[in-house]
Amino acid sequence: FNSSNDANFITDAGQVYIDSNGERFIFYYSLNPDFDFNVTGLDGGDNEFNFIEESPGGLADELQIFYLYDASSENSGSPIPDPISVGGDLSDAVKMDVIDTGPDPDVVLGRIWLFDSGSITYESSSSSGPYKVIAENGGIISAHADSGYLANEPNIYNRKDLSGNSLLEMRVIQLKPGSVTSGSGGGKYQFTIELNSSDIREYKANIPECFKMQIFGDAAAVKAWGSYFELQHDFRKYEEGNALGTLYLDGDRIFTLTHSICDLTLEVTG
Repeated sequence: FNSSNDANFITDAGQVYIDSNGERFIFYYSLNPDFDFNVTGLDGGDNEFNFIEESPGGLADELQIFYLYDASSENSGSPIPDPISVGGDLSDAVKMDVIDTGPDPDVVLGRIWLFDSGSITYESSSSSGPYKVIAENGGIISAHADSGYLANEPNIYNRKDLSGNSLLEMRVIQLKPGSVTSGSGGGKYQFTIELNSSDIREYKANIPECFKMQIFGDAAAVKAWGSYFELQHDFRKYEEGNALGTLYLDGDRIFTLTHSICDLTLEVTG
């Protein structure tokens, strides 16, 4: 905690800037083998989205929404409205618990996590289109026009333990920019990255069926992240229905999620 690192960057052309949003990563999963759901509409800045219960029986009664960056919360009301209108901003970091408010004490049926990663981007132009290098969420993307690939991968563990249990361990890193967010043309730049906080948001949660993920943002970056999860971690993509385009990892597994926030400042040094 409170550790910091300085990174120097020198270029003779192009533009360097910090994107406070970066790509939007959404993870969601059921915690009950008899319950399945999907979400749509979380890709934009709109405060409305759709929650779709796929399992029969209508188990879900409400959403409890927690805005992790300002420690506030609210309930969607019961029954869950369509669409859901929320009062806070769906940005930075949001946790949503899917609740069954039946005769027993409230039971968490499923969970939704939403993170806006924040990113550092270097962009230059060429005769064949713009070229970008994007650093976000522990990865580095090399992008040209509307395609890209991860040149440096994040630390994600998807493996079996000695007992044969499938483990999925992920770390989400959010970059939070200071006042200076860009610099143009040739020059020298210094980025200072300071670890603000780090929390284990989910610890060894038992996911009985399927882990799902959506990614939204820059087209090339989204393609790069999608290809990485499909090729390196065996995710597949829904081709139809309410989950169209959603990446998923089939089968039961144990999930751990660490969330780190880093303060990011940019200084033009020459």
